[in-house]
Amino acid sequence: MQKQDSKDETVSPALQELVRSMFSAIRAVRLYPSNNPLYRQTIHKSHAHLETFLRDEAALLLEVHRSDVLYKNISLGKSIQAYAGIVSDLFSRGVREISLMAGVTESELHDLFDILTLSQEDLQLRGSTESLLWERGVSHIAVKDASLDAVVTTSPGERSSEEIRSDTLVQTQELGRVAQSVEIHFSGRTAVLSDLVSNPAAFGTLLLETARQTGGTRESQETHLMGMYREVGHQLLEQFSEHREPLFEALAKSVFSLEPEYRDGLISQRLYAEFDRQTLQERMADARGALCQDVHEVITGRFSRSCSVPQVSSLLQKAAAAAPETESRAARGDGETVLSDDLQVIARELSEYTPEEMESLKKVNDAGLEEDTLNAVVTTLINLLPLARQHAPSEHPEERITACTRVVSLLEDILIVLLDRKIFSRAAEVLRALRTPGDPALSRRLAEAVKKAGDHKRIADLIHTMQTTPKGSADYQAISSYLSLLDREATPVLLEKLSVEEDRSTRRFLVQILKDLGKNQIALLGERLSDERWYFVRNIIGILGESRKEEVIEYLKRVSGHRNFQIRQEVVRALVSIGGRKAAALLGTFLRDKDIDIRFMAVRGLGTFTLSGEREERVLMDFLARTRFRKSEQELKRETMESLGKIGGPAAAQFLKKHTKLRWWKERNAQVATRTVARKAIADIERRYAHARRG
Repeated sequence: MQKQDSKDETVSPALQELVRSMFSAIRAVRLYPSNNPLYRQTIHKSHAHLETFLRDEAALLLEVHRSDVLYKNISLGKSIQAYAGIVSDLFSRGVREISLMAGVTESELHDLFDILTLSQEDLQLRGSTESLLWERGVSHIAVKDASLDAVVTTSPGERSSEEIRSDTLVQTQELGRVAQSVEIHFSGRTAVLSDLVSNPAAFGTLLLETARQTGGTRESQETHLMGMYREVGHQLLEQFSEHREPLFEALAKSVFSLEPEYRDGLISQRLYAEFDRQTLQERMADARGALCQDVHEVITGRFSRSCSVPQVSSLLQKAAAAAPETESRAARGDGETVLSDDLQVIARELSEYTPEEMESLKKVNDAGLEEDTLNAVVTTLINLLPLARQHAPSEHPEERITACTRVVSLLEDILIVLLDRKIFSRAAEVLRALRTPGDPALSRRLAEAVKKAGDHKRIADLIHTMQTTPKGSADYQAISSYLSLLDREATPVLLEKLSVEEDRSTRRFLVQILKDLGKNQIALLGERLSDERWYFVRNIIGILGESRKEEVIEYLKRVSGHRNFQIRQEVVRALVSIGGRKAAALLGTFLRDKDIDIRFMAVRGLGTFTLSGEREERVLMDFLARTRFRKSEQELKRETMESLGKIGGPAAAQFLKKHTKLRWWKERNAQVATRTVARKAIADIERRYAHARRG
């Protein structure tokens, strides 16, 4: 097949669009999972163009060359420049002609694209492209392979899978030998290529540690990480083009080995986002001034959690080839962010979101039965909310408020769907978007949405779900995150539920949740200390103590003299937990408590480092000097000496010396025990101060 001079010959725009749609579909099938909306849309679109073409023609015959595609010896190169990599890949796997005949179905077209995107190793193991089409019953498509041009002396099936695997092993060993002496560079660091080939996970860890060393936010670290992957990929394309498939597969495996948040961010927010930006530019001409629904799906939320190593490998190759001349700024670590050239175009299109399109999205929301579709709608709406606030025309503020209100209403509706389906992580994302500060004119509407999200019954259902969910699981953490976003709304509901709950295990569970949520609700919790139920007040004191905030002490003063022993006991624990001078001053009043157990707790609390100081030392010394300990209280006296030994200074050591002497008129055994404790406390003080002087 010789390419003729076609200087004056051109193909029709309809055929150009048909071929472009076919190659776009091949790319989508290669890079997206089958449940992705774009996956099916591109196949459907290419089949529609093909049907139109075949009404006037019996067949479409395309000749595949190394870097071009011909129709009737006329080049289609300019029409498919964006798909040069796919053309080269088809040629390298032996495809020379593709013939599509009248009557071809969308299912047959899907089978063709699926076979053309198989890896070369899979294709060798399964047979030729032609045989795979025959196995699937495709009768309106024919593919001519390069192997058919040669003289075939053996049947295609004679080459065993063992021989193929043996060849692959030889190639791998050859690559391993070459890689031993090759260095790759990224962000000022150097690694040996064999490290990537033999241990992709360790290589991924090395890149992640390098990104983290730059500091900054996680987003900036992801940008730096993407820059390094692009830099490494570019070196692989330049030096090892013939081995690029196994090398980029190893690079993709290193991506999958990263920590989940970095892995997901790199794949969805970087690799797929860059690919989608190109797809959006190709399809923007079809939008005709309005951003249609399927293009919205290109912008946000189309990524499946089930992406594979071959898909990420293809994306890495595309990213590496996209910017071969300049190193990413993020990879150099200069901290600058390069804004996309088409950001203004996207913002302008989003600001022109029409009521009809809003209604279309609502219908998608109502019919969103599949999780991936539901995720796409959620992500789109979350991204639309700030964009509608920032980029809508300022000369018509009422239109901006109306558009934002519609988005909030949709988010309200979809939040109920997410909670009903127990998709708690996405529900937390929606609630976080609603709580994001924005236009004051919208604050009331957003507050209403948050209040609706914190409905009493919803919170009660979430608490019940948490009780039956393993602690530490993804759902448990997502519900906890949801409730923490509702701290003002959830805390009163939880307190009410705690006040009437009779089951002990459930009360403990509620208290634990309130300890996490109540840290920012001190005043609300403090008001409930006047409740008549002692067990309820005790639980609230425990929650306040967990906050470790000094403002809590003012509320604890109100119940420090409570007649209930367990409440006073909880106050002491809370003061020890809070620490500081104010807590120590209030704790000192418990040395005069009528219950000896409370006094024990106060003495031990004053002997902790969180409450230590000269004032606390003096309080304990005065307590020893002024108190006439009964025979049953000698243990409390010795406990006070031990506390002085932990926090006291030279003055305390001098004070304790008088307790080392024995009086003949007092009981000897008790004095010996007291002397032993006093001597030990003095030794502890002297040893501590000796260490301090040496330091």
